[in-house]
Amino acid sequence: MRVKIRNLSGVLIGALLSLAATAPALAAPANEPPRQLTERGLENLTAFTRLLGYVRFFHPSDQAAAADWHQVAIAGAQEAEKAVNPDDLARTLTDFFSPLAPTLRVYLDGERPGVPEELRPPSGVTNPEVAFWIHTGVGLPETVPSTYSSVRSGSPGGPPAETGLPRPEQPVEVSLGGGVSALVPLTLYRDSQGATLPAVTLPPPRPDKPRGFKPSGKDRATRLAGVALAWGVFQHFYPYFDVVSVDWPAELQRTLAAAAKDKNERAFVDTLRRLMVPLNDGHASVAHKSVVRTHQLPLVWDIVEGQWVITWADPRLAPGLGRGDVILSVNGKPAGQVFAAAAALAPGATPQFVRVRALLLLSVGTRNEAVRLKVQRARGGIASVTVRRSVPFGDSSPLLKEPRPDKIAEVQPGIYYVDIDRITDEDLSAALPALAAARGLVFDLRGYPRYLGTELLSHLAGGEIRTPPVHIPLVTLPDRPWFRSLQRQAAQPPLTPRLTARTAWITAGEAVSYAESYMGIVEGHRLGEIVGEATAGTNGNVNYIPLPGGYTLRFTGMRVLRHNGSQLHGVGIPPTVPVTRTLEGIREGRDEFLEKAIETVR
Repeated sequence: MRVKIRNLSGVLIGALLSLAATAPALAAPANEPPRQLTERGLENLTAFTRLLGYVRFFHPSDQAAAADWHQVAIAGAQEAEKAVNPDDLARTLTDFFSPLAPTLRVYLDGERPGVPEELRPPSGVTNPEVAFWIHTGVGLPETVPSTYSSVRSGSPGGPPAETGLPRPEQPVEVSLGGGVSALVPLTLYRDSQGATLPAVTLPPPRPDKPRGFKPSGKDRATRLAGVALAWGVFQHFYPYFDVVSVDWPAELQRTLAAAAKDKNERAFVDTLRRLMVPLNDGHASVAHKSVVRTHQLPLVWDIVEGQWVITWADPRLAPGLGRGDVILSVNGKPAGQVFAAAAALAPGATPQFVRVRALLLLSVGTRNEAVRLKVQRARGGIASVTVRRSVPFGDSSPLLKEPRPDKIAEVQPGIYYVDIDRITDEDLSAALPALAAARGLVFDLRGYPRYLGTELLSHLAGGEIRTPPVHIPLVTLPDRPWFRSLQRQAAQPPLTPRLTARTAWITAGEAVSYAESYMGIVEGHRLGEIVGEATAGTNGNVNYIPLPGGYTLRFTGMRVLRHNGSQLHGVGIPPTVPVTRTLEGIREGRDEFLEKAIETVR
């Protein structure tokens, strides 16, 4: 049986950057210009954001389920900001959400009202059905349909005990900030026709915009709505808040204030990136048409011994640059300052993956874009060299790498090198006889098994192999107090011929997602030594958050553990044989990771 374990994870390039390259759209009408939030306005929008998430994901009315939440969020951002005090805010929010949640009550802190009569069991209906939400992860438009879902369910008489949900006449009390709180029903009774109660005749909220308005990042209300929508998804469904140290409510206020002042669509991309950076998620990224990344510099670089170093340069496209040149400045700005700015926009769960993403951000851009580098030459002296982004970049043109041996090569007598980043299932099948006769095997996983299934691992194991444990959140209550999960773990039987030679796996910080599924199996089943540095510390299927204005966010939607049940996120798969690159080794043209791996199996 062939098990496609690769489906557990996203694609490396997508995990590093989710990038769009379409032409800019024409300016939309009635775009509100940037304007700083007042202190009261910020409190109002904070309260609206929290309430938006509660109603959208946990209030099970037919009206909420059918709502266009992009339109609701834009309209709500416009209305809520205008409230002049807590009393006005309570009235505004109650009135605004009444077409979607008529039994919702917003009130001044400490003045809790009585439970609305409409939440009592309907008269004349025996054992009425109760409606409620069950989220497997969270299902949003454009999400991966087979992995995550959000479904309204029903149960006669009341919600099942295992959901942890209260009856309709027991709405939960939540503090919204800004001096107001709310009673939010999480379950609702249905009538004999299956419609949720009470009946609603009011139309859903719509933005105060001219007819034909199209949401755009050029519009202030659209940006504020985007922050509210994104923050709410993470608040209720991001699976790693227990291992990430972040003041998430403070991030909401900081991001709302920034979005209100963003000058254009592209500036809002960076605001959304900064929102996700504290989540420490290596899959986190923002895609939008204003971000064009089609070409990369014709070189490879890394941070070695605390310095930004060129580890390889194409002699045709980057003349004047070579191995071991240390970058002193980029376009006239100090190298340390430039790298720090990129790292601040590069989400990652571990320092090694933040480094990888920041270096990628600095390499890619638009076609033939010039970059001026000032370098300390390896052979002595300082030089200024202009190099252009001239090498295609994208799914079919991955990031450049330093030269390595052929993808399957006998690097020493009886010792074979296999580049997992480049080989296919067909390559592996053809090479199996030679690999089975080898006395040493080195597998290079400083990258992503983009063309290879997991059958290789079954040739190395003496018995059944299992994937890392995966936990998809099952969410019925807001703010994550009732955290259960749907556990999955796939198995695969051993295959012949069995590869019995001494084995080493080279890996590093760029090994993320499906590569970590691979390395997790290697570690969990002890399929060889692990040489190099720890992996990226981010695994699991991504989920997508579409936002108004054409923005799409990616994030990790499930928890993946190491085989022993310990934490993977933010840790990675550690090496059993650690290796650190040196400036001397780079200047000598040596692959110190490969050298150590060969030494390990020899």
